[in-house]
Amino acid sequence: MSIPAKILTKTPLPVVISHDNKAVTTSQSVAEYFGKQHKNVLQSIENLKADLPKDLYQLNFQLIQIDTDLGLGRTRQDPAYELTRDAFTLLAMGFTGKAALAFKLAYIEAFNKLEAKRAVQAWLSCRLAVLQACLFCCLGGSQARLSYCLANLPKPSNLPWLPNP
Repeated sequence: MSIPAKILTKTPLPVVISHDNKAVTTSQSVAEYFGKQHKNVLQSIENLKADLPKDLYQLNFQLIQIDTDLGLGRTRQDPAYELTRDAFTLLAMGFTGKAALAFKLAYIEAFNKLEAKRAVQAWLSCRLAVLQACLFCCLGGSQARLSYCLANLPKPSNLPWLPNP
């Protein structure tokens, strides 16, 4: 599954930084990415707070203060949240719109790629075991066993695109 090009006409994902050896983003960056008002993102976070276990919430949503530009060189301190990857995912899965759909599709695609990679690794491990058995047969001097091993290398049905030797 690939993400349709018309959905990916968005800026890169929200800015992610490393803070205390964790990858984090801010509620302000999330609001900008998804085209939402920051106050609405803050409200969504507060709604999650009511439904999440307290320890999970405290580990993933850190209340911070950010400088907001008021123009003419003036700023004020406003509340915001620093979000871990898990917090960002919980928050973004509740959003709607094109940017949210692109994020959800990318998330699904990442899982599919990981599962495919694991399937290929399992297949390669299986082939390696058979080849090791073939080598053993070869060293034992049995041409018939070696021919049998080579002719019967496994090919999982869920990976039809992999070549058989």
